[in-house]
Amino acid sequence: MSSKRIAWVDYAKGIAIIGVFLMHSALPTVASSYIGSFDMMLFFALSGYVFSTRRHLSFLPFVWSRVRTLVIPGVVLAVIPFIITELMGLGTGEFSSYPKYALGFALNLRSHYGFGELPWFLSCLFLMEIGAYVLQALAQRIGCIMAVYAVVAVVTLIGGYAYSVLIHKTLPWSGDIALALFPFFILGMMFRRLDTDLQNRLLHPVAILPSLMVLGLFGWLNGASTGVINPYLNRYGNLLYYALAAVAGIWLVLSICHWLEDRCRLGGALSGAADVVLRYWGRNTLVFYCINDAIYPRLIPWLLGLAGLDVTSADDRMRIICALLALVINLVVCSAIAELINRCCPQLLGHGTSPSAHAGRHISRHNRHGQS
Repeated sequence: MSSKRIAWVDYAKGIAIIGVFLMHSALPTVASSYIGSFDMMLFFALSGYVFSTRRHLSFLPFVWSRVRTLVIPGVVLAVIPFIITELMGLGTGEFSSYPKYALGFALNLRSHYGFGELPWFLSCLFLMEIGAYVLQALAQRIGCIMAVYAVVAVVTLIGGYAYSVLIHKTLPWSGDIALALFPFFILGMMFRRLDTDLQNRLLHPVAILPSLMVLGLFGWLNGASTGVINPYLNRYGNLLYYALAAVAGIWLVLSICHWLEDRCRLGGALSGAADVVLRYWGRNTLVFYCINDAIYPRLIPWLLGLAGLDVTSADDRMRIICALLALVINLVVCSAIAELINRCCPQLLGHGTSPSAHAGRHISRHNRHGQS
C-alpha cells in the first residue's frame, strides 16, 4: 500500500485543527457554534476517507495498530502536560490520587475530574475505526458495499441522535459521541469508493458558494447563535438541520481544499507557502489536538492574563483578540512539540519500523549474505 499522502486531505485536516483551536478559545458564541456545527464531523469524515485495513488483514493486529497509533500517544500526550500544569500550580484542584488518575484512562469518561482521560476525539476515533473494520468485513461478505454503508450510516445517525436526546448519559470511551458521529466516518468511506473523476466533479469550486449558503442557513436555523451545537456535550439541536449543516460544512472545506490543491500545482510563492503550512498542520493533527486539549483550559488563559487580557470578558472585541492570540500560542507551542516528537521520538506516534518490515529487511540481508 502506498504511503503517499493526499494533498487536499492534509489541507482539510490543517483547516479542521485551526477550527478546533478557535472553538477552544474565547471566540464569540456565534462563530464558535458555526465552526462546531461541522468541524469535528469533518475530522471524522477525513478519517473515514483514508481508512484502510490492507496492512492488517486480521482483527487483533488491526486493533493493536490503533492502540499503538491512537491510544498510547493519547495517554502520553495527556499525562505529560498534566504533570507540567500541576507543577506550575495551574491544575483544576480535583486531582486526589495517582491510582484514581490512572484508572481514568481505562474508563475514559468525559469530564470526570480527578480521573485521567484520553482526548475525546481519539477515544471516539478508536471506537469508530474498530466499528469500520467490522462494517467493512460485513459489507464485503454481503456484497452490496455502498448500500450496507448507507443503511448503517442512517441507522447510526438516528440511533446516536436519539441517544443524545432521550438518554444523554456519558458512555466509556465517549461511545455516545462515537455512535452519533460515526455516520460521518462512513460518509468518508463511501466518498473514497467513488471514482476519481466523480470525486473531482463533486468537489468542483462551483460547490463552494452553495455549500456556504446551506451551512449558513441551517446553522442559523439550528440555533448557532445560541451555541446549541456542541459535539463534546453530545448536543446537536434539530436532527435535519444538524445533518444538513454538517454535510454542507464538510463539502465547503473539501471543495476549497480541492481547489487549493489545483492552484498549488500551478506554482507560485503564495500557493507554495500555503501548501507547506497546511500539509504540516495536516500531518501533525494528532499532536496538535492532544497538546491543545491539555493547554487551552488553563495555560492559555493564564498566559493571556499576564498580558492583561480577559478570556471571560463579555466584550466581543476582547474575545476576538483573545481568540486570535490563543490561535498563535497554539500554533507556536504545538508546532514546536510536534517537531520535537517527529525528530526525536517518532515511535511515540507509531511511526517506527514495524516488526514485519524489520523482519523483511533481516531476510533480505540474510539472502544477500548467502548469495555473496
